[in-house]
Amino acid sequence: MDKRVWTMGETFAAELTVAHFGPAPLEEAVPTWKLVDAAGDTVRGGQWPARDIPVDRGIELGQVTFDWAELAAPAKYTLVVGLQNTPFENAWNLWVYPE
Repeated sequence: MDKRVWTMGETFAAELTVAHFGPAPLEEAVPTWKLVDAAGDTVRGGQWPARDIPVDRGIELGQVTFDWAELAAPAKYTLVVGLQNTPFENAWNLWVYPE
């Protein structure tokens, strides 16, 4: 993603990749994403098909896209990307404001 602050008239779009540096490849991992509001509620989310994730090489997961106009603003949200049934995840804070 190219920025962290948005207005309601914009569309969020980000290409996501994952890199794994553990001792062995992750087999049949299910990548997930969710957008969480300040109360901790998931307001958007999805997942990609299960796939093997090799060691020491990033792989593309896919794109996350949604319209900010469908969400409350002004507000802080957190984009969380992880692997289902694992403790592995990354999170980024995002803010949206009225036009």
